[in-house]
Amino acid sequence: MVSIKKLVLGTVAMIGLAGTANAAFVPATWQDEVGGTHYVKAGGSYTYSHDLTDNLNAFTPFSDVITNFSLALDIYDDKSDRWFEGELASIDITGLTQGFVTSFQFGNDAFTSGVTLLGLIELNLAGTLTVTVNSLLGDFNVGTSTLTARGYTAQVPEPGTIALLGLGLLGVGLGRRKKLAQ
Repeated sequence: MVSIKKLVLGTVAMIGLAGTANAAFVPATWQDEVGGTHYVKAGGSYTYSHDLTDNLNAFTPFSDVITNFSLALDIYDDKSDRWFEGELASIDITGLTQGFVTSFQFGNDAFTSGVTLLGLIELNLAGTLTVTVNSLLGDFNVGTSTLTARGYTAQVPEPGTIALLGLGLLGVGLGRRKKLAQ
């Protein structure tokens, strides 16, 4: 027959271990969109940030891990000039130039970029990605920017479930002990 002391100690141990449940990494995708139309004058720039931490299924720095990302950016001619005025834009991600876009490439997804080391570092540490669009020649509009990040999210089992199981076992054990004592 199990003593009440062993039963209580076993239940306390089970409840205590409930808080040490390990996380399982599950594949995840996070997406953020910065919309609107922003005019960039000749020689000017436009800087903005994507933030993956404020979404419904938000990215959690130091818990979740981003392994790769892609950035799609819409750039359009502002149509203010009557004659062709060749435009040239550079796109900087986290302070480093990642590519150039000419007026021949303007439109939806005018710029599409994949993984950059500094971009991955910023995303994993802060959950944000800083982008700057620079006018090297001419003026234009910057439209929607879409960031898609892929990686793994940590999902921890509910410790409350294990604790309830332990309390239930304690109740069953006490009830059995009381029944046997009668």
